Amino acid sequence: MGNKSFWGVGWAALVFVGCATNGADSAEVEAPRVDTASPDTASPDAAPEKPAPVTDAPGAIPLRERTYVISFVSPGNVEQLPEGGARAPGFDLDRSSAATCGKYDYAGLTAGATGVDNQLPTLIQNSVALVDARAAIEYSAPNGTSLLLVEVTDVDDWTNDDQVLVRVYRASIPPGVTMQIADAAPFTILPNQTFVGEEVARGEGLGRIQNGRLHAELGFIPYAVKINDATVSLPFDDVILEGDLREGAIQNGMIGGSIPNRTLATNLAGAVSLEPWFLEFLLLQSGDLGAACDSISAGLVFEAAGAVRLRAFMK
Repeated sequence: MGNKSFWGVGWAALVFVGCATNGADSAEVEAPRVDTASPDTASPDAAPEKPAPVTDAPGAIPLRERTYVISFVSPGNVEQLPEGGARAPGFDLDRSSAATCGKYDYAGLTAGATGVDNQLPTLIQNSVALVDARAAIEYSAPNGTSLLLVEVTDVDDWTNDDQVLVRVYRASIPPGVTMQIADAAPFTILPNQTFVGEEVARGEGLGRIQNGRLHAELGFIPYAVKINDATVSLPFDDVILEGDLREGAIQNGMIGGSIPNRTLATNLAGAVSLEPWFLEFLLLQSGDLGAACDSISAGLVFEAAGAVRLRAFMK
């Protein structure tokens, strides 16, 4: 990271708390290292389409469960609104539209959504001299750092169902198998592949489907990114997950949750060569959740493709 003197560290602190920077080197982020193919892919920032009802073949027994692999993740974009304010991915995590911890909320990406808590765009902007966080997030699925399966079960109707069960699994590639991804940006994971699924503690919860859109609340998602060859865990707590269910895909997906400052500082410190206590102090400037403002809200957009899950004991 260059000069490790007191002044170099102090300069990094100014970057984190919002001072402008120019011409700084960013940490390297590992690019995808898997085989590619040429599918038709759609950007998750594209205008949302009205979801088509998910149907099974005529005469077939309706499937009560489906499994998807999260094929692409992005922090998305903050869009300034003509009437003032801005909108961003995420959810109202604190159940309030008022400013908390001195941080104002966004409007949401879905119609009528307000009070969205998401400090991730600010963190990405303020840490640009330390790491290219956007690239780290967008490469997390195709480079295999954060492979996640989403399984939706106990479904009676794939268009409207007031109670379904949603589970998230850590995924890995079976031995001797090469994961297939698109050969052009955004390098999405291709559908109809098989993964080993490992259960995640607190990685399940109840959800509902309304007009083809899934809404679920989970305890935890084990997200991670790769920075300077180090895998950095970014555990999402109190997660909300939404997405339009299509046959063999989830589109226009969003994930929102909170990340404890101390956990993030401890996990990130080694990758950016800073002391955990110093990073925790800096991250407190972005905290907007919890009684002591000691957690950071985050929102992501995602796409998912149909997949097959093998049980972990078959690995």
